[in-house]
Amino acid sequence: MKYILDQLIKQVGIKELEIILVDSGSTDGSIQNLPGPNIKVIKIPSQKFSHSYARNLGVKQAKFETILFLTQDAIPPNEQWLSSFLAKFQTYQVSAATCSERKRPGDLSDLHNRVDQFCHYEKLLKLGSSDQIYSIHKNNDPTEIRKGSSLNNVACLYKKSVLKKFKFRGNFAEDLDLGYRLIQKGHKTAILGSIHVLHSHNRRPSYNIKRAYISTTVGEKIFPGQKFISMDIDGVIPEILSFYNYICANKKKFKLGTLKNKTDITNTLNSVFNVNRQTSRNFELSENNYNDSEFFNFLTFLKQNQTQHHLHTKHIQFNFLARIKALNDYIQQPEITVEEITQENLFENLIKMFADSCGFCLGNSYLNDRNNNLNVEIRNRLSHSV
Repeated sequence: MKYILDQLIKQVGIKELEIILVDSGSTDGSIQNLPGPNIKVIKIPSQKFSHSYARNLGVKQAKFETILFLTQDAIPPNEQWLSSFLAKFQTYQVSAATCSERKRPGDLSDLHNRVDQFCHYEKLLKLGSSDQIYSIHKNNDPTEIRKGSSLNNVACLYKKSVLKKFKFRGNFAEDLDLGYRLIQKGHKTAILGSIHVLHSHNRRPSYNIKRAYISTTVGEKIFPGQKFISMDIDGVIPEILSFYNYICANKKKFKLGTLKNKTDITNTLNSVFNVNRQTSRNFELSENNYNDSEFFNFLTFLKQNQTQHHLHTKHIQFNFLARIKALNDYIQQPEITVEEITQENLFENLIKMFADSCGFCLGNSYLNDRNNNLNVEIRNRLSHSV
């Protein structure tokens, strides 16, 4: 936290900077060792925290018309970052502007996180180093509106007057929700590829499954009329168990040192994971093949609630194969080295991708039948700590 605050204080080209911290019961001593006397701290009980509540509280205390939201793990890459960001915001005359993300130098962000960023900024938004301006008057296409809604409070500029009128809502994807409402009301938003913040993570499968689950179920609330895929929980569970066993059965093929070049990596991924490949019919969970007891315990819970012992759909497999294609696309970028891929345990990243697919399919199962007791129990287990 202190390092990030130092980087903010060092920003040049800004006439006056007000820094407000909203602290929800931190215990690491970070707010006791602040690098400047003019940093305002708003303390709230941890039980009252939600992303929307904390941000709306900060807006009420802010004195300037332009507000920057920056998470505690997002780092400005240089001392001109904020002035450059602000100049774009003012030039484009938008109500909100968000910038892209890049891996922090020397950071232990995982392959899963880097592929995630690649998919969002390069494959979905197609940013590169360009900037995109969105408004409902410019393009009323639902896909373009969703892109323009993709505000990201990791680092995002807003007009205070807009925030006071619309306010953040909900405890997850509050930025996406606000972006959609702004577009619908005729406001312009900007997604900037020319400006980036340093931000990356190395998270566990137990986090990935929750995030994918909540993203799926919340997305249906944010975007009215969004179609979900018809899935039933009794059919999804055996898919999850059998595909987990199939990935684990191929674990040795992804060990460090066995893949020598990009062709090796791509060929092995395509050979093991393709639509014609018969996955495991084994529904037993014989061992924890990844060091995340929370994720394995959740799979065990699914096993205990399994009612079908045959496979009749391939929802998990098809979703996972789409993620494998994205991984291959990422690998084939000229700047990506073999060492960057093979220095990590590729198997661990495949398990994280599998967790994403599980969250997506379980989320769709819930949307298909919200009154099913097992769907409700799964929702209770996955809808927290994200």
